[in-house]
Amino acid sequence: RMNNVRTNVPKALLNFGFSGARMVVAALSSFIVSVIIARSLGAQEMGTYSYVVWVAGTVAALSSLGLPDAVGKYVAEHKGSGNDALAAKIARTIVATQILAAGVISLIGAGVWSALARHHLTLVLLALATVLPAALQQTLLALLEGMQRFDLQVVATLGGSILQIAIVASFAMRHASIQGFLLAKFLSAAAPAGFTFFLCRTMMSSRAATAEHNFSPEISKRIFGFSLSVYGLWLLNLIVCDKSELFFLRIFQSPAELAFYSIAFALTARLATAGDSISYVLFPMFVTRYSQNGVDGLREVYQRSMRYIQMLMVPVCLWAMPLTPRLVVLAYGGQYAGVASVLQVLLGTMLFTVTMTVSSNVIYTMDRQLSLLRYMVLVAVLNILLDLLFVPRYGALGAAYANGLSQAFAACGLIVILRRALPGGFPVFASLKIYLAAAVSVAP
Repeated sequence: RMNNVRTNVPKALLNFGFSGARMVVAALSSFIVSVIIARSLGAQEMGTYSYVVWVAGTVAALSSLGLPDAVGKYVAEHKGSGNDALAAKIARTIVATQILAAGVISLIGAGVWSALARHHLTLVLLALATVLPAALQQTLLALLEGMQRFDLQVVATLGGSILQIAIVASFAMRHASIQGFLLAKFLSAAAPAGFTFFLCRTMMSSRAATAEHNFSPEISKRIFGFSLSVYGLWLLNLIVCDKSELFFLRIFQSPAELAFYSIAFALTARLATAGDSISYVLFPMFVTRYSQNGVDGLREVYQRSMRYIQMLMVPVCLWAMPLTPRLVVLAYGGQYAGVASVLQVLLGTMLFTVTMTVSSNVIYTMDRQLSLLRYMVLVAVLNILLDLLFVPRYGALGAAYANGLSQAFAACGLIVILRRALPGGFPVFASLKIYLAAAVSVAP
């Protein structure tokens, strides 16, 4: 066992490096694309564009059905036990289901949205065209995660980022309009999805007879139950952790306020991916460690992971808060100065939420997601009430407060649930030391 641990340590470190590199590439390309579009459209049209993209992203999330998490979990589980044929069969089945689900839900979304926005039919169709490739890309990246091929994730993300920047830049020079950038978004989503599918093709091939023999109804039932519960959490996360505030800003505020909140949220979301890059590597490790060593093995790797993520993310959030006003104006221009205060509130929120992805991975590993699902219903209701209270009065800043308070409440509740499921798991005293040290470091 000790030899296996020593062998796996360099591989784990290499995977962390690949995952971190992928997140840096994705965050950098997203930031560049955001600056290009924001400067090309202006605050008013950027608000309209952000809202349309958000609706399309929500439809893509609805079409996920919890399948990305399922393919990551069960491919890692059976790949780790040496059953490659069954892992490939599960991958094929889930990817095919994802394509079908995304196609059907896109058509339904097109019918409903077109009826509600008849005068913007072109925008609707262009936006919804991105749903299928976006959902497929998410599932394929999760498949690579389950297979622990983080090197291929970097290749797929780097290729997609280069294409995205090139496509958006060319449209900015020739077709700098909302319709033009929506078409650019579709092209820059379809090409990476096709490239990632090409990289994954060998992982979905196996000896058919062996795979069919091993693919029992019990496994199908487990995958279905897991996907359904995770999907419920995804739906609630659309309210609590996603940009649901855009819906209320669309009703009560100007398009410029939509743009301010959308840009600030996107920046903090990309910053959060630094911690998520660690979490994505950890999930298949959690599954493997739990299946091999039980609760004690899972507790050990979870505590160590929490300390590393907090040491990485907490100082970054605190240090970034006083720097954001000048950096925002430098990157986006003076017309987006209103983004700064919104961004500072969301950075404060991240001090509570940096642990959520890793803690959720532990809940998923132990199949205790139903307890989290029940709690998130309460958090979603709280989020909607706070949106109604703050957004009409304070615009984008109020949306940030509503989102921040809801996510902080969710993060605290998740820790309580985790301490019950994994007693002694959350490193309370180590966390307090890290937060105190980070606060002292930023004081000057």
